[in-house]
Amino acid sequence: MNNKKYFKKSLKYISYVIGIIAFVLIYEIIAFTCFKNQMDEFFINLNNSFMLITNISTLKALGYTFVMLIFSVLISFFLAIILGSISGYYKTIYNLLSPTITVLKAMPMIGLILIFISKFKYYEIIVNFTVIFPIIYYQVAKFTFDTKKEYENVLRIEGKNNPIEVLFKVIYPLNNDKIFLGLLQVIGIGIKTEIMAETFGYSTYKYGIGKLIYLSYSNAMYKTMNNYITLSIAIALIIDFIIYITKSRIIKTKK
Repeated sequence: MNNKKYFKKSLKYISYVIGIIAFVLIYEIIAFTCFKNQMDEFFINLNNSFMLITNISTLKALGYTFVMLIFSVLISFFLAIILGSISGYYKTIYNLLSPTITVLKAMPMIGLILIFISKFKYYEIIVNFTVIFPIIYYQVAKFTFDTKKEYENVLRIEGKNNPIEVLFKVIYPLNNDKIFLGLLQVIGIGIKTEIMAETFGYSTYKYGIGKLIYLSYSNAMYKTMNNYITLSIAIALIIDFIIYITKSRIIKTKK
């Protein structure tokens, strides 16, 4: 039995290694056939990408990107918690907000950037909000509704009719893992959205890693652009990996 488990675990890691090797080979083929003058060899590109971190302008850009991301996530998260809780508690409010939330989910990213860039200074926060808010909102509305329904009789017997008391003493404590996992999920999505918004919504008075990608492209510095893109992907993958490990530990602890 132990040998079987060991074999399955080994096969999993072997599959990961094979997948990484396959990705590097595909990259090399594309770099040397289609983009010989635009892309470096994989490991040179990777080295140059991480060397960018020693550059002050890159650190400043990353700092700006993460500050905007944090603001976006916090604003979206708290508004989604408030409105999601109300919607989960009162079905009428849920039905009332559903068309607006559905439209937010359906709006194309590029369209949002083009609309908001001309009207708002910090358009990245609004673009991120339209992506992050619906995800958390629906999660909160669902577990609020489900928990309230499951414990409805118990709450009635104990005389707990105050919505705020029910939310803070029953619903949130029972679903704190879902709230935390939802927050982690949108951080991973948010970093990608933030960089995209900065790139397509280029502005001379702003920083951000997306701006450096745009400037490299506009100056035909394609290898440098590829380095910044690789750095962005690496950061996104690191964040996703941290989120994956944290989620796995939370799920194991709950079991």
